[in-house]
Amino acid sequence: MTIFWINLCLLMPLLVAQVIDGMQTGFILLHGGKEANPVMAWLMARFGEERSLIVAKVGIMIALTAMVCGCPDSKIVAGIQLALLALYGWVIWHNIKILEEIDAN
Repeated sequence: MTIFWINLCLLMPLLVAQVIDGMQTGFILLHGGKEANPVMAWLMARFGEERSLIVAKVGIMIALTAMVCGCPDSKIVAGIQLALLALYGWVIWHNIKILEEIDAN
């Protein structure tokens, strides 16, 4: 399997993770939760929660897609995507724990 296909296969779960994280974050915020990412918290305070969340998630998706399309055979891009998958795996897991607390209340 070439690096291109690895990069393409890594891109799909990253895009799905963006959607899942965005939906979880929106639900948490609707139920009184706070944004833990200081950059996102600042954007949300300045431009509104929904708009900031949508623009950030779409921007990240565009950047990831451009990175894969611009450097399709790059092992560095594959490494970046693997690191991001690990990060978003943790973020989604952390969001699930918060959602469980909300559900318990």
